[in-house]
Amino acid sequence: MPLINKSIEIEAPREQVFAEAADPTKQPDWALFLKDIAVTSGDGRSPGSRQAWLFKVGPRPAETMEAVVTQFHENESVSRQTSSGLPLSESMNFIAVDDGTTRVHWSIEYKPPLGPLGKMLDGIFINRVFQNDIETSLERLKRRLEA
Repeated sequence: MPLINKSIEIEAPREQVFAEAADPTKQPDWALFLKDIAVTSGDGRSPGSRQAWLFKVGPRPAETMEAVVTQFHENESVSRQTSSGLPLSESMNFIAVDDGTTRVHWSIEYKPPLGPLGKMLDGIFINRVFQNDIETSLERLKRRLEA
């Protein structure tokens, strides 16, 4: 399964960055591939909470997926895993670099769709598009918080 790791430093306190990045209702405002998120059970943040995602990467049509929060540590980390749709797990970690600066590290591991054909297309095209979307999403998060 491909693994994408991206990080960015944001000039904002860790608590502020975490509040924006870990809130599922705010993620579609900055995460390119999350077009919509609805909390379907729980509070949307604590482990076991469920979320319905409208997910779109590159030229693929938007796909509805269900995700479960697997880990939540206030101001430190949040992890989710899909239970339907594209098999995907993600985690975001928030590290205080110094007074007022936070490093966000985002890891996403996924299984390309369409079996062997999807694996080939992922190596040629899809993985790079997904990486670009993640980088752009982190830049959008940075702009929102540093404005």
